Amino acid sequence: MRASRRSLAWLVAAPAALGSCSLFLDFDELQGGGTGGAAAGGSGGTSASAGSGGAAGAGGAAGAGAGGASGDAGVDASPCGTCDDGDRCTEDYCDQRGGGAVCRHYTVGIVEDGLAQTALGAQVHRVTLAANDRAFYGSVLMDRDDGAGGTVLDVQTFTFGPSGPDVTWANRLRDYPALSGFAPMSALALSASNVAPFEVAGWAAVLEPTSQLHVYRFRFDQAFAPQSAARPVSGSEFGDATGRIAVPIAWRSAGEAYGAWIGPDGSITVDRPGILPATLGASASPATALAPLLAADGRPGVLWFSGTTAYAQMVPQVGAPATATVLPTCPTAGLPPPSTYVTYDADTAFSAALPGLNFATWTSSNFTTAYATEAQAVTATAGGAFAVSLDDCDRQPALDTFNVVSEVVVRQGEPQILYEVTAVPRRHPAQAGVIQILLQVIRIDLDLLATSPKDAFRVLVPGDGYEVAAAPDATAPSLPALAVSGADRIGIAYRRDAPSGQPQGATLGRYRMCFATSDDLQHPRPD
Repeated sequence: MRASRRSLAWLVAAPAALGSCSLFLDFDELQGGGTGGAAAGGSGGTSASAGSGGAAGAGGAAGAGAGGASGDAGVDASPCGTCDDGDRCTEDYCDQRGGGAVCRHYTVGIVEDGLAQTALGAQVHRVTLAANDRAFYGSVLMDRDDGAGGTVLDVQTFTFGPSGPDVTWANRLRDYPALSGFAPMSALALSASNVAPFEVAGWAAVLEPTSQLHVYRFRFDQAFAPQSAARPVSGSEFGDATGRIAVPIAWRSAGEAYGAWIGPDGSITVDRPGILPATLGASASPATALAPLLAADGRPGVLWFSGTTAYAQMVPQVGAPATATVLPTCPTAGLPPPSTYVTYDADTAFSAALPGLNFATWTSSNFTTAYATEAQAVTATAGGAFAVSLDDCDRQPALDTFNVVSEVVVRQGEPQILYEVTAVPRRHPAQAGVIQILLQVIRIDLDLLATSPKDAFRVLVPGDGYEVAAAPDATAPSLPALAVSGADRIGIAYRRDAPSGQPQGATLGRYRMCFATSDDLQHPRPD
């Protein structure tokens, strides 16, 4: 299973504590074909998706990667004897470089992990996903059979573990006694705690019988059973009553769950634990996309867009002003006409183990001919100062790549190593009319950033990434939701489109990340 390792790396401005350096995600390298493949991976931080895109998808079957990585074939193994180590995560080969013959076991990275399911609905609008070390938790906004020959809009929740093939389809929001006669209008933004009692917090837009659209707060236990009655958040009008793709965002700061969403006037509401919600944004610049941030002191903030202008804003203390900072972005002038682009989706990934460093992606479109995704890092100091590096504007925004989502993890015992897992939907560069979702993992050595930046990044999936799904436009995958559990299990969910008149599906899959060994780093697999 040979594949050339192509450059795919983050370039961002790192916090001052990490030295002066920059990283970037080179989307240009995603313009070659996509191979299913191998990696040595990472695990998820607290990422969320927002705006009109970013967590769900349409099409493909989980685990339908082109060339997934069973390893253990024993390439040219005869001079060494049998090199098979019985580990799915390795590609075994006989290394005859230097005149010797030594068995080596190259870590292939991402492998399927025994779970792939599709739930059908008359129409699936959005899928969301979150995880802690105990389980994955998700929701599907869909039109389902109402039992009387018609359909009804509802949210179906589900959960599955970091091992095993089973998915538990837990609850429907319309079944909540407090929501009788109410209609869910968004999927649930979810955040799962890693601290006992391992509660799961959620926020969803709900259309009330009075025709008012408000965001409700939900609390679930570790089995995804309701802990308390759903409650509307004070002053919580939701801004998208018709698209059914927009969803609130959810993230954690200092162990507490926060939810945020865009209102009908473009303002931003942040639901804070124990106190009244905060209102962010700028009245003259209505928000179109939203993602969470985490400052160096652990305080929560938001990244938001109005048109193609990016803003960063900390969630203020009670009574304190909420000042928005305009952030630099790469120019859209070189993108295909028409020239009017709107940023409609944003996502960030960060780790509570290294607050202040936020990996951000956002997708802008003219909604006629082009989609373009930009990837940068937004650093946030304890004082609320923000920085973005734009060293890579010659490489991005990247065309035909959209709704990218990521998770970041710091493994126990490796405090200076970040692993970033990224799901990349794109138009297939070699097959017209085909949409792919690729998984890629980047290993980032923070100790090397200041002294040898080029050596700090290691792409762990050969080629462009591991192909999770690929299908023609009519059944195409898009808008993946991504979460990582227990440092090495990737959960992914996406909407599955279908031809007119046929049911759509929400496809769920789980993958295992295989971490690079010292042998991988000292003796790279020959291409």
